[in-house]
Amino acid sequence: MYADKEYYINTFCAGNEPKLSEAECTMYLRKASVFLDSLFVSKKPSEPYEACVKDACCEIADCLYVSESRAGIASENNDGYSVTYVAKSDKSSASADAHAIAQRYLAHTGLLYRGIG
Repeated sequence: MYADKEYYINTFCAGNEPKLSEAECTMYLRKASVFLDSLFVSKKPSEPYEACVKDACCEIADCLYVSESRAGIASENNDGYSVTYVAKSDKSSASADAHAIAQRYLAHTGLLYRGIG
């Protein structure tokens, strides 16, 4: 994994309330690391991992958590409480969001380069 629970809570969240509970943290950080591995084709980061890799992993973990916890909900209204569900959950938007996060953190590192070196 590119980031661990301690980094997520103490550094990435930096005193703010974490989106992930301690019980969920490792699972989502692992999912985020697998997602990042799918992007690192020609070059893998080496340990110790740079802060940008760890931060990307943490924010992608948050993104995946939010996506999975809200899966299938199209809209909500708390005035009389109404929830509208979509017919099929759109996982591609979570993937697109996670890719945009990776791009934001890692575009300058060369880790996302898929061309011939």
